[in-house]
Amino acid sequence: MALLAVLVLSAVSAGLMLNATTEAMIAGHFQTSRELRYATESMLAHAVHELGATVDWPAVAAGQVHSTFVDGPPGIRTLPDGSTLDLTRLDLPSPDWHLLAYGPLRDLLQTSTSSPCYLLVLGAGRSADQQRLVLQARGYGARGARQVVQAVVAKLDRAPGVRVLSWRSEP
Repeated sequence: MALLAVLVLSAVSAGLMLNATTEAMIAGHFQTSRELRYATESMLAHAVHELGATVDWPAVAAGQVHSTFVDGPPGIRTLPDGSTLDLTRLDLPSPDWHLLAYGPLRDLLQTSTSSPCYLLVLGAGRSADQQRLVLQARGYGARGARQVVQAVVAKLDRAPGVRVLSWRSEP
């Protein structure tokens, strides 16, 4: 009888430990996902802000002008989860998309914070006179977390200025 009681208590204890571990993992993934989403939105907001000061939007749409936020020439980056990202071989929605900005969140914030987020912004022209651009920010985080935020922006008739026509986050 005592052996049966010990066996039941051991099974219940093992179940509770598994439940607590699972809950902690879920909370960690949720926190990582939220941090990455906010970081990706911040990266897109930074790119929109820089576009407001840019006069030559056709050059931006053609990929001839880049952001001031870059962490070196395009190439291979090691992501927080140990995987690699080749900035020269991105999975682009179409050939007219190009890399505008890229780098780790700590560089965007200009702080020593050890955030595991790596961010980039892609851009493409969407009108004949290249006065509208589609921007797509991508965030790469710990444990394989990924986020995408997309915006359509238009250049104001008077420089400087940008009007955000749409802004959406993808799950």
